[in-house]
Amino acid sequence: MTTNAPGSRLKVQLAAHADDIQRSLRLRHQVFVEEMGCKAQVENGLEFDRYDPFCHHLLVIDQDSDTVVASTRILTETQARAAGGFYSANEFDMDMIHHLPGRVMEIGRTCEHPEHR
Repeated sequence: MTTNAPGSRLKVQLAAHADDIQRSLRLRHQVFVEEMGCKAQVENGLEFDRYDPFCHHLLVIDQDSDTVVASTRILTETQARAAGGFYSANEFDMDMIHHLPGRVMEIGRTCEHPEHR
């Protein structure tokens, strides 16, 4: 799935393959680790955690440079079950969420390249 706004050089798409995900993890490293000084799991300039393989990765790509300029990850409830739960459950009491009707997903690790803020 790819979406372009008419007249915009930006496109939005879900990561289609491992290279797309690595581009997102590289941007996260730049923003969270280098810029913000967050302590994170890092390898080869990529910021990641155990939830990433279970997530959809939504990317905003500058078509002129083919650069990922923003990203976020999406963890559906089905994927969360496979991952052993939602990331947020490590930080918050999620009991009330589990009793809500309908489907639930978690969006996180959202970041944007400094030149595109």
